[in-house]
Amino acid sequence: MSLIEYVVTDLKKISDLSKVFFQSQNTAYKYDQNINSRNVANFIDSGKEKLKSLWNFTEVKNQYYIELLGKRLNKLHGTKYSDSFWKRVFSISLLNQITLLHQFYTCASQNFDPNLHTCKILEKKNYKFANSFEDQRMFIDSDFGREQLLSQYINYFYPNSYPEFHLKKEKLKINEFKKSKYLSFINYLYLKKFRMEKIFSKIKNIYLRIKYPKSKIVVGVMGSFFDNKYFMILDKRSAGKIKNILIPQLPDSVSVNFQMRESISKIEPEMDDFDRFFFSSLKYLLPKYLVENFSLSTHNFKKELKKYQNLKYIVSEGWLDSSSINLFRALAYEKSNIKTYYNEHNCFFHPYLGNMVDMEADLVDKYLTLGWSSGNHKFKKLASLYSFKIPLSKKKKYKILYVSYPAEIYKSFYSSCYGISGAGAVKHLTFVSNFFKIIPISTLKKFSYRAYPKDYFISATRFNKEYFLKEYLKNVNFVSSFKNKGQTCKEQMISSSLVIIDSISTAYLESLNMNIPTICFWDPNAMYLKDAHLNFFDELVEAKIIHTTPESAAKHLINIYENPTEWWNTSHTQDLKNKWLNKNFGNPENMIEYLLQLSK
Repeated sequence: MSLIEYVVTDLKKISDLSKVFFQSQNTAYKYDQNINSRNVANFIDSGKEKLKSLWNFTEVKNQYYIELLGKRLNKLHGTKYSDSFWKRVFSISLLNQITLLHQFYTCASQNFDPNLHTCKILEKKNYKFANSFEDQRMFIDSDFGREQLLSQYINYFYPNSYPEFHLKKEKLKINEFKKSKYLSFINYLYLKKFRMEKIFSKIKNIYLRIKYPKSKIVVGVMGSFFDNKYFMILDKRSAGKIKNILIPQLPDSVSVNFQMRESISKIEPEMDDFDRFFFSSLKYLLPKYLVENFSLSTHNFKKELKKYQNLKYIVSEGWLDSSSINLFRALAYEKSNIKTYYNEHNCFFHPYLGNMVDMEADLVDKYLTLGWSSGNHKFKKLASLYSFKIPLSKKKKYKILYVSYPAEIYKSFYSSCYGISGAGAVKHLTFVSNFFKIIPISTLKKFSYRAYPKDYFISATRFNKEYFLKEYLKNVNFVSSFKNKGQTCKEQMISSSLVIIDSISTAYLESLNMNIPTICFWDPNAMYLKDAHLNFFDELVEAKIIHTTPESAAKHLINIYENPTEWWNTSHTQDLKNKWLNKNFGNPENMIEYLLQLSK
């Protein structure tokens, strides 16, 4: 009896589909295989209770790993940094790595059987080493990264049992992994568009930087997406005490020190199998800025920190996925008791299953919400300085604009706020296809479809959603959907008579704040709400803005698309929409006054 080939990506040629087992649902889908068949692995996060259990598991592991790694890194570098320091350094990045590796480990341990399966593993000289957690995340979530994970899994649990293969350079699909270093510059070039007012603003900022040097800054803003007009107000009214702080760059060395990595990845006797796999993988996956480059990184950051003699607060939303910000703020707190205040990112996460928001609040000194209330003293009800709206266009270019979100294979975290990933990705594709199935062709021809930008800076393994929907999308018009060129999503929405948004994220908040007729999809069987927030979307559901089934969304669209403003401008719809917005969004002036008080 011949063995079945165990496949995690399509980087290696598959000769006989009848003798293949796919761990990756996405790879199976590429080969037109039914992802519910026996030769395809099941998603591990199906069901509300299962997801809750997975979150609890990774939360416990995260606490254990941070404590252990902090001690090992202190010993390795001859330092005595506190537990609080390492907690801030790792922030949520380590939890993200735990989640990604746990999904892979669980699928492999449940499905790979050496009596049934065979495989070829990537040779170690092909292994890649990331410098930061961001680079590491993009790498793990690439096909090349998946092959490396399989090799690490097999080498640990079944050493010297399977042949190795070498990937040629053209096969190393890690373009996204490398792009991250350049995207902030590209975004700057394209999105600013060098309008005259922007040029004037930059000139004024240079003048203010000279007039108010770093030593005068009391509140430093790092990686926050504040509208430029708010930056100017804060700068002027604080007399330069509130200013943007440039994010320092991490040095990147080419060399890898395996002796140092052996001490970090040591296996303890009491560890379970996942612990063993995770720590054995750290030898190759722990970012270099924590190992080879740590001394140089901390030296450079301390030197930079000395320039901010009066700095008392760091205000940031970028720390969520920035190794450099987290190292900088950890040093700032450890050395000078400089606190981090998190200005909440441009979406809501607190209603969903999984304690993401509580964990984030625990990693900062204050959590400044977009405007919703919490009984926890760590939270402060304020507002966002992000530009959720731009002036509406009187000329409507699009009759119906459809804004599409991606269906991702792997969960970044075991939280239902990532509801259209993992098992939720299939639910999302089913929801969307059932919606399109109901819409008459004559109506579909009025659709302008905005696909999720392929040049978006966060790389992830995704289903080819447009291929999945090709039967319906042949009747729609496609519009530009790049992040770094062409019209932004907001610019397209303001030119639309009606907007359909197929997932709960930032776009629906922008559309509602701009008061554009909006239909949005929310599947409560994928994006589970916590018991305390089961009524979170009630006003929007009652207003028929948010729809929990494809049938409801399709029926409502067919009823109103000819004249959407008639429905949208009724007192019933507007009152419910405004009630929901007022409950969750504060006045930007409140945030401005709060930051000004900090600067005093």
